[in-house]
Amino acid sequence: MLFRQTAPGSAQLWEGTGSAPRSISLDFSFISALRWCAEHRALLATAVPRGGRVPEVRSGERGDLRLFRLAESASGFEQVSRGYAHDPVCLRGGRFAVHRGSAVCVLSPKGVVERDVHRMRFSWGPPSVAASPDGSHLAFVRWRGDDRLLCTTSADAGEAVVHPGLVTSFAWRGPRMLLATTARGLRMLDVDSGALTSFRPRWRAEVAAAPEVSEETAALLRLPPPQVAVTQGSVLAAGDVVWFLADVYPWDGRPGLHGVVRLGPDGGATTAMEVPKGSRVESCSVLPDGTLIAHVADFEDLTIVRRRVVACGPSQAAVNEGWRPLPDCHVPEFGFHVLPE
Repeated sequence: MLFRQTAPGSAQLWEGTGSAPRSISLDFSFISALRWCAEHRALLATAVPRGGRVPEVRSGERGDLRLFRLAESASGFEQVSRGYAHDPVCLRGGRFAVHRGSAVCVLSPKGVVERDVHRMRFSWGPPSVAASPDGSHLAFVRWRGDDRLLCTTSADAGEAVVHPGLVTSFAWRGPRMLLATTARGLRMLDVDSGALTSFRPRWRAEVAAAPEVSEETAALLRLPPPQVAVTQGSVLAAGDVVWFLADVYPWDGRPGLHGVVRLGPDGGATTAMEVPKGSRVESCSVLPDGTLIAHVADFEDLTIVRRRVVACGPSQAAVNEGWRPLPDCHVPEFGFHVLPE
């Protein structure tokens, strides 16, 4: 689902070519999250109704964030929860999971708390809740200072399992499989057994062998570990394809590589986007048609001087017209509350 704000308090939803945009009202004082639930054909919002208290970091005010739902056939948003709610997702059976300040919890279809999945201290960094593709499990991040630990649990019962090792990003790759970005690179997590294994550890060699990759980039990727620093960032998964941010920099000071790597099935790999020196990809997303959308920051020394959106793929024209993908309930959101300027 694509989203475009047309005026303060107004926006459009669009499912792409062959469908007509739908105009909606966003009559809230503040919105912390918007998510599209394809299974329920509904838009979820955690927002402050008009007249409510908005979040304020300096004073520690959390605000009157509540969970709202806009059904496909409805004319306006319906309030689901009466208590604090942020980072919402849909679960099977018409239920929801939200961060309610002191815990990640499961709500009934009517917004009543069924159980706390995991209690935690309040943090302005959201727990990045994401439902498994079948809505039966939850994955989220537990903050400890600046460290983030990956947790998983059944949406129906049981305690949350805290998996060892710090993560910077994760993505569902099946009903019981997760990809996580760690200090040791990409790891595949089996939710049932807790087994953690390396994922495509030879990705640099795979990308270097791709015919569309330049000789300069291929030579850089073939450098052995003692001569090059390699890090992997945010990871995305859709079907058999995985995307992630990558940094490859030689220790001798030569120009390195920063961009998005695409790993397809059967060993197919390439650089989906390379960003020039002085720029960084802050986040990226992928549309169902394979269009890659990157939010890029341009720097002068250590100062950001410009932010821009770069797209490549079939929907590039729509992105250039201001359309942006709405995250669904299976994709975690990282970062902090989007506070008003």
